[in-house]
Amino acid sequence: MPPYRTLALIDRACGDQDWRFADQPNAAHLERVARALADEYWSETAWLTGVVPDAAFRTVCAALERACPATELAIQLIFAADASVLSPALAPVPAGGAR
Repeated sequence: MPPYRTLALIDRACGDQDWRFADQPNAAHLERVARALADEYWSETAWLTGVVPDAAFRTVCAALERACPATELAIQLIFAADASVLSPALAPVPAGGAR
């Protein structure tokens, strides 16, 4: 059994991705948050059937994303964004440090 069974279930449902909730430095905290949210938003049969309504699943994932360390999530969002949309403060600094 994985150490963070709720996070492992969510990570599996999210499919192949480089970033996983169970791998975060605060995974123990995230697991507690995920269990509380699952109790609130998912039916009791979710653990037996594996069926969770999409809106309920996305609600839990969104709350977990907000509870993740900002640095890792922010880095991924910045690199995933189109460079032309980044603010000048976040734009890559050219070699030599000049902007």
